[in-house]
Amino acid sequence: MKTLLSLFGQIMKTGFGILGGWWTVIELLNYQSISVPQFIKTPWCVLCIAIALTSVYYLLPLFKVIHVKESDCELCVRPGNILKKKNATIVVGINDILSCDRTIIGENSIHYQLMQKKYSRQVEDRLNEARLSLNGQKAKYGTVFSVNAANYNKFFIFLVMSNISKPGIIDTKAEDLCRAITDLFKQESSLTIKNNKLFIPIIGTGPAGVGITKYNMIKAIACAYCLHRSRDGHNITRLTIKIRWKDYLNLDIVSIIRDLQWMAKNCCCISNGCEL
Repeated sequence: MKTLLSLFGQIMKTGFGILGGWWTVIELLNYQSISVPQFIKTPWCVLCIAIALTSVYYLLPLFKVIHVKESDCELCVRPGNILKKKNATIVVGINDILSCDRTIIGENSIHYQLMQKKYSRQVEDRLNEARLSLNGQKAKYGTVFSVNAANYNKFFIFLVMSNISKPGIIDTKAEDLCRAITDLFKQESSLTIKNNKLFIPIIGTGPAGVGITKYNMIKAIACAYCLHRSRDGHNITRLTIKIRWKDYLNLDIVSIIRDLQWMAKNCCCISNGCEL
């Protein structure tokens, strides 16, 4: 309900902004003695048109699916809570010591939120086993660990993408984070992806992040997928970049979709990856 109210508020705010601008134009036309149809002068009519156009602007991207050239793969951006997804695999960023200690991992991270869920014990037990297998060593960036909470219909891939400098603060360079994401897709053929659908958040962009903007991280994820997905057979036929509703409302989602469409169409022409 809070999300719907925020979306409605954003639409109304933009709609009234358009109305104000349009009314200024009407006044200028009247000042120049230029004839204007009466219905265009009606504030409620103009407001309804403005709200309708604004609604299309914000809501149309919710249904946009981008086809990746010369493949059966798809790419899309969707708002919402990524942890509510079922029957799909979710990427979760994790530190290189695979710690699930809630006093260490950032409170705003997907990892921290996951550890508050009723299936967190299954996840933590599996990661503890993986940590023991490292024999005290740190996992390399880009290493993945599959964790299933099948009883809850939850499937995760934990991607090593950071180290912890102090509680709640990750110490990761932007290039290391992007390299980890690239390595994730290079391993596609060896991954088990539920229903061939992978959901990934815009990791590394929270308050304790590495300074990459959300806009650029979305493009970096999409670029890595388009460039490095398997050409022989696709374990990931649809990649969904999941963003929070507040980010969806604040980002220029239309420009993001346009950039992703270009990547999906021209991915074979890109040789050095996408700039951040």
